[in-house]
Amino acid sequence: MKPLELAADAARALAGPGTIGLTLTVPKGGMPRGFPRGELLNEMQRGGVVERTYSFPPMKVIEWLVRNGLVVMERTGDKTLTFREPKP
Repeated sequence: MKPLELAADAARALAGPGTIGLTLTVPKGGMPRGFPRGELLNEMQRGGVVERTYSFPPMKVIEWLVRNGLVVMERTGDKTLTFREPKP
């Protein structure tokens, strides 16, 4: 998943009524260093690969993306945020 897609999914999770987390399934040990901690929901093995499903706090995911320079967040309205790729 690209950083812009991850940011958009996290923003949708924040905007959704009753949504408390962003759910991602990743290979075991596949999260980058410093990525926010998530709650482990499930662990399964498919085709010899162990995958884990986590629930992450959406705001912490957005903060991590911005802090690491993977996306730029802009406020376009009182309740509207947009994300774009950083300029090289």
